Amino acid sequence: MAIPAFLMFLRNVKRIMAPIVCPIGIVLNVILLTLIITKSPSQMKNFKKVFILTCVTELALAAFNLFFLQTMFHIDGIYYTFTDGVLGPVSRGLSLASHEVHVFFQYACLTNTAVVFTVRYLSVCHDINTSLLAFFPLFGVWWAIILVYVGFLTEIAIDTPDKPSIHTNLRTTEYWAWENSTDYYIADKSRFALYAYILAIPVTLISYFIVLVLAFLIWRKLHKLSSMMSAEQLRAHREITIVLFVEALVPFITPVFPVSLDVLSFVIPHMFSIDFNEISGLIFILSPPVTALSKLASIKPYRDTIFTVIYRAMGKQYVPAGRTTITVVSTVSRTPQSQQLFSVVKK
Repeated sequence: MAIPAFLMFLRNVKRIMAPIVCPIGIVLNVILLTLIITKSPSQMKNFKKVFILTCVTELALAAFNLFFLQTMFHIDGIYYTFTDGVLGPVSRGLSLASHEVHVFFQYACLTNTAVVFTVRYLSVCHDINTSLLAFFPLFGVWWAIILVYVGFLTEIAIDTPDKPSIHTNLRTTEYWAWENSTDYYIADKSRFALYAYILAIPVTLISYFIVLVLAFLIWRKLHKLSSMMSAEQLRAHREITIVLFVEALVPFITPVFPVSLDVLSFVIPHMFSIDFNEISGLIFILSPPVTALSKLASIKPYRDTIFTVIYRAMGKQYVPAGRTTITVVSTVSRTPQSQQLFSVVKK
C-alpha cells in the first residue's frame, strides 16, 4: 500500500512546528506551574494538586515532543515508527523507547482527565477534599495499567521478525523516497489486537465514560447551588469548568479517535487510518501550549498576575476588573486653607 503524499505533508508540518510550538509549551507550562503554586486562590485549594499533575504532564510532553517527534504508519499488517526531533533522526532502539513513551503520554493525558473530574466531583457533589495520600492512587492505578500496556507493546516490537520483505515493502513507498532512512522500528499489528481489546480500548472508553457522567453530575449540582453562591464562587467554578472542557477535548481528539480507527482496522483489514493519526499527532504537539493558555487566560488570579507584570514592565499600573481603588487628589484653593478631595474610582 502506498503512503499518500498527504502523510508526507503532515509530517513535514509537524517537523516545522515542533521547534517553535514545543518551546512555547515549555515556557507557558513553567509559568503556569509557578502561578499554580504561588497564586491559586483559596477556592482552588483542593483542586491545586490536580492542576499540578496535568501541568507537569504537559510540561514533560512538550519537552518530549521537541526531541522525539513520532511518525507511525502501517503497511500490510506491519507498524513502522520513525522518530526525529530538533536533533534529527534517532537510532532504532531509541525510536522504539521513545515511541513507548509517546504512547504512555497519550493515555496518561486521557486518564489524567478522568482523575481531574473525579476530584472535582468529590469536592463539589460530596464536599470531600481529596488528600495527597488518596490522590496518588487515583492516577497511580491508571498509570500502572498504561505501563502494562506499554510493556506488552515493547515485547511485540522486540519479537517481531525482522524479515527482508518488511523493509522491501517500505522501500517501495513514497516515504522511503522522501526520507531514505533505516532508523525505524517495526511491530506486527496482528499481535496488538488482544492487548488493544483488553487494555487500550477499556482504558479509553472507561476514562471518557467517567468524564461524561461526572461532568453531568457536577453541572447538575452546581446548577442547584447557583442561587446560594456568591459571585466570586460562581466565577471560580466557571473558570474551572472552561479549563476542564479544554483539557477533556484535546485527549479525546488525540488518543480516542486513532484508537477507534485502529480497532475498526482489525475488523476491516484494509482500512487506512494513518492520515488521521498524523492529524492527531499535530494536535498532540499543540496540546501543551493550548491547555496552558486556557488556564492562564481563564483563571483570574493567574491572568491578573501576568497583566500586572506586563504593565509594571511598561511602567504602568494594572488595576484588575472589579477592584476598587482609592485615588487621593490634592488641590490647593485660593483660600489659605488646602482641601483634599478623595475620589473612589470603580474600575
